[in-house]
Amino acid sequence: MEVIHVHPGLYPGADGRVPRTQKARGIVELRENPIDELLGGSTPEFALIQDHQQLLDFIENWKNAGVPPVFCRPCPVRPRHGFVDSGPVQTPGELCDMWSAALSHDPEAELLLMAPIDASLSAIYTPTSLSYGPGNDGATAGNQSQMIFHGGPPQYTVDKIAMGKGIADGEVPYVEVVYDGMSVPRIVQARSGPKIDNQPDFVPDRVVVKEIVLPNGEDLIEWEQRAASFGEGTVIYHPGGNRASHYAIHCVNNNIPYITTFEPEVGRVIEPTGALPPPDVEQFLSGIMAGTSLDIDFDEAVQLMLFGLHTSAFNSTPLSWKISGMAAMQCLRLGAAACLGEYRHHQRGHKRLARRQIFHNAFADFFGHQKRMVTAYRSFQYTRWRSGYGGPKWGECAYQNLFLWMEIMEFVKSPTAQGASHVMDALNRAVNVAHNGGWLFNKFAPGALLDQAAQGSPAFLIKALPIVSRFSTVEQHEPDWLRMRKPRVLKIDNDESGVRRLFHKVESHKYPSHVVRGEPKPKPKPKITQIQGVMRNHILHLQYKVTGKVNYKTKDIPVLNPDMVRGLDHKVVSWATETPYIRFALREIPDPTGETSKRILVDEDDNIIILDFSGEEIRESNLI
Repeated sequence: MEVIHVHPGLYPGADGRVPRTQKARGIVELRENPIDELLGGSTPEFALIQDHQQLLDFIENWKNAGVPPVFCRPCPVRPRHGFVDSGPVQTPGELCDMWSAALSHDPEAELLLMAPIDASLSAIYTPTSLSYGPGNDGATAGNQSQMIFHGGPPQYTVDKIAMGKGIADGEVPYVEVVYDGMSVPRIVQARSGPKIDNQPDFVPDRVVVKEIVLPNGEDLIEWEQRAASFGEGTVIYHPGGNRASHYAIHCVNNNIPYITTFEPEVGRVIEPTGALPPPDVEQFLSGIMAGTSLDIDFDEAVQLMLFGLHTSAFNSTPLSWKISGMAAMQCLRLGAAACLGEYRHHQRGHKRLARRQIFHNAFADFFGHQKRMVTAYRSFQYTRWRSGYGGPKWGECAYQNLFLWMEIMEFVKSPTAQGASHVMDALNRAVNVAHNGGWLFNKFAPGALLDQAAQGSPAFLIKALPIVSRFSTVEQHEPDWLRMRKPRVLKIDNDESGVRRLFHKVESHKYPSHVVRGEPKPKPKPKITQIQGVMRNHILHLQYKVTGKVNYKTKDIPVLNPDMVRGLDHKVVSWATETPYIRFALREIPDPTGETSKRILVDEDDNIIILDFSGEEIRESNLI
């Protein structure tokens, strides 16, 4: 629930006082120079108490306000463990007792007083980690708490968070957050603490640098291919990057060293940072199962998907692998909903559903709709769409969704660590595809969310955490698609360059557009089935019939020796009149080059009359 301002003036802030302690400096700076957009939440009003008279003044105002509960945070000049615990106070006597206890441990101590927040969740954000637990102190007290590592924001963002808050040299800001009953984040403290090592560089084994590669804006497909082909001794140097970036994810999956903190040199020996533990296959499978039918809103599903993807490079706990599995399933559900919503434009009839209805149907009943993705992919890729709708870009979106589907199906049938890596690769691609109007998932959430997640934005992580916390406890179940068969038209294999990709049977067909539902089959070449003729002066008038045509066609060819043709037997009659005609036949003989063949006109005794017939047209040639 929202913080209620129970009495005007009860929490006047610093009121011109200069804080003596780092904790007080942090909260004063957050309140007076807010960075709400950067951290995703606001700082509540507070009162700063530095001496006994100020305490008495506050108690007087407190009594006038009816003595509502107050949350008291004692602040020592030297932050340390074992200082007086923070907590709510109900009476002036309890407040005075806490003030006395603080002074007994540190004569220069201060008190920070706030209206209490009935917290559903609490968290501590650092530039490399996010820990959380239930209630007001779940994260700080280690009460059923969890920790997730992330890539962190750029250094200038960390500097902005730390600015003016008294963060000690060599330490980083610890931002304490509590979430009210509506999951709205409140920033209640910014304190100094040691850096939690999440290994910003990834060096799985000792390596002698032979080649240094700098990412240069490659798209995901191109970078994936490059990452799979890097040889021994190759090191990726990515200044300004982080291990939550797409470049890093492919490096981790391919065990390629990824460096951000120093510039490597050819010939230098780099010691391992300590490889991450292998994927927790059981928890990853559990996340996939649980994520199949989550009762979750579209925008929440997008946040869960992005959170799971952009923290996956640091997966080191069972929880983190479960979240990644759930993220893969949200991507699959959302991608199918978006693609089928667009595919409706190619469906005819008055019973076509509205796009939003298709979104809800496909998202809620994923198994009943996923097979239609094959048809939608064919339609996008191989049929004509009007401008701004469907087409190859939507075909790529559907392709990546199908690729992810196939990778998940293979993993579920045979769960392995390698299979989990394949699923995460496919998730990375499927999240970042775009259609004609922008990012695929902008149907469900703002496109800016993708950039925030990729940049390690504190606001994104802090806002998404309640969603992650709520759904990470969902138990797995056996979904229907465990009994589904893989579509016969889809197959995963390595291409000529050794990169894993999805093959569609239609791609190997000579005429791929003709095997798509609703498209005509390839037309056979026309053949002359019957041919007859008669001489008219020095012109040979031919009548001939062609396959697939009802009416006959005619052709007049000048000849050099008309008397020879006139001497042939006239055993048939014209197809239009009763005029006697000569019956001819066609024969094929090989061309002297051996590469092609010719069709020749002969009489009933196989005497060659005319050379070189082609298709349904008859070329003029010398009479033999």
